[in-house]
Amino acid sequence: MKKTIRRVLDTETYSNGLVWQLGWVDVQDGIVIDAHEYIVGEVYYGDYKLDKFYKDYDEQIANGEIQVLSFAQIRNIFNRTLKGKYLYAYNAIFDWKRLNKTTQRLSNGLATVFTDNNKVEWRCIMNAATQTFFKSRNFKKWAVEHKELCKDKTPHLTAQVAYRYIKGMPKFIESHTALDDARIEAEILDKVLRYHRHVNWQPQTILKVRKVYKKAMKK
Repeated sequence: MKKTIRRVLDTETYSNGLVWQLGWVDVQDGIVIDAHEYIVGEVYYGDYKLDKFYKDYDEQIANGEIQVLSFAQIRNIFNRTLKGKYLYAYNAIFDWKRLNKTTQRLSNGLATVFTDNNKVEWRCIMNAATQTFFKSRNFKKWAVEHKELCKDKTPHLTAQVAYRYIKGMPKFIESHTALDDARIEAEILDKVLRYHRHVNWQPQTILKVRKVYKKAMKK
């Protein structure tokens, strides 16, 4: 039987909501079999550029460590190489909205969605995690022990916290680069899948995910 290939993506965005960096990995049975990372030229260099949130990539670009392409080129590569109908992101509704916004803006409205295939189903890793390991007693105990709690005393549900927990690395810090973050989110996805449990993968806002999670925690 042919094993399923799952694509996990992550975006980095500017304060204007446009994607300036996109990274993704294709994973088969928990192993990364392909990886891509690109900087969106129109946003990084162009009129849309407002600031650089995380790092200055000019040196890496000059050294050929990371490639700068037009958004149309990146979108073409993404869609041409996409296998299967499921597309995973940690906070899927965020990445879905930002990629569609960037698609619309940089195509002058000629395209409205990032994915070519309207049958592609976005799946939210965070939502699934709240129905698996985030619900465990071990995680709740760990969150208290490592002070990973919100003001309402429920655990933080970020990808960084999820990765810290599943890897036993309480001081881990995300690099906030698209490819590195996609890699750790793929590991979180693998942890969820190993529960072999039917879960709701539907993309939800963080507020809604937290509301459902908080209610489940009281049971």
